[in-house]
Amino acid sequence: MESSSNAVELHQDVAGSGKTNEIKGSDKVFFSSYAHVNIHENMVRDEARTQGYRQAIMQCSDLIKGKVVVDIGCGTGILSCFCAKAGARKVYGIDASSIIEQAKQVVRENNLESVVELINGKAEVVDLPEKADILVSEWMGNFLFFEGMLNSVVVARDRFLKKGGLILPGKCTLFVSPVDCRKLYERRIDFWSSTKKTYDLSMECMIPFAKKCLLGSVRREDIPSESVIGPAQPLYDLDVNTVTLKGLDLVKGDFQVTCDRSTSLTGFATWFDAYFEAPGKDTKVLSTSPFSTRTHWNQAVLYRDEGIPVKKGDVIQGSMTLTPADLNERHLDIKLSYQIGDGQREEKMYNTWQTPGPVEMY
Repeated sequence: MESSSNAVELHQDVAGSGKTNEIKGSDKVFFSSYAHVNIHENMVRDEARTQGYRQAIMQCSDLIKGKVVVDIGCGTGILSCFCAKAGARKVYGIDASSIIEQAKQVVRENNLESVVELINGKAEVVDLPEKADILVSEWMGNFLFFEGMLNSVVVARDRFLKKGGLILPGKCTLFVSPVDCRKLYERRIDFWSSTKKTYDLSMECMIPFAKKCLLGSVRREDIPSESVIGPAQPLYDLDVNTVTLKGLDLVKGDFQVTCDRSTSLTGFATWFDAYFEAPGKDTKVLSTSPFSTRTHWNQAVLYRDEGIPVKKGDVIQGSMTLTPADLNERHLDIKLSYQIGDGQREEKMYNTWQTPGPVEMY
């Protein structure tokens, strides 16, 4: 979807601040998408994600008990309720989407109104009556940074969190690995060669157009672990406690990986791990790796226009640069640069706005 350039306003003044929650055009689609049940069902159904948060919060119950928590992008309020059940004195759930009306019902249904207070607005604008001891948020998007919600978390951290306060999760790592993953070619590109047999009509002329549309954008794929043809390499380590808004304007990482078999390189897959760290507690890890329990994030794949042969032992050196997209700063423009051994260096630009998710097949 493309964002509108027109700004809209939420019909609400922020209590006591004299401010209004003005939603600019690039945010309108984002908040509207979170007003529908589908996306929340998808997240809550993801037990690896939701149980991961629940277990991390409950493990910190002695740190949360009697404390103030702020939940950024609270959605249906599920994390706010977890924090209340963990013993928080007060939980402030903040969300600019109209889904917050359903969150209020969830809070009432669980008899947590005395603890959880829900605030409709952007974290950059709303005010809280007190500082928080703990900040919790499920802000991660496809390719980790997609949707730009981390920016709001950084602002909320600086506005609401006490010095030395706890952030859950506080760190993340973005990984990259070469893959031989031909599913997209088979399902979406080679399809145009099948129409002659199916309909007695040749449509192979569509293949260059399909490649242009599909292979220039990041694909969200549930890739099989056996498609990974080299050990995952950390591309970028993120510390939510210290990252700045300026630092999010340009995210860059380098990688070097050795192919573990002779096969075809069709692209590169990325995924992330999120780390829940707290004093005196074991670190809990929420992984979106193809080697871990499947999550709704799947993996993000950058496909080559064509597969290229690689040999076992070939070394691939490369880098990725992520910047907010020109068309919509909640999306990403990604520059991939790499070379195989002493071969020619290749560069390609990708985006996350053209085709944000896989097309369901009949």
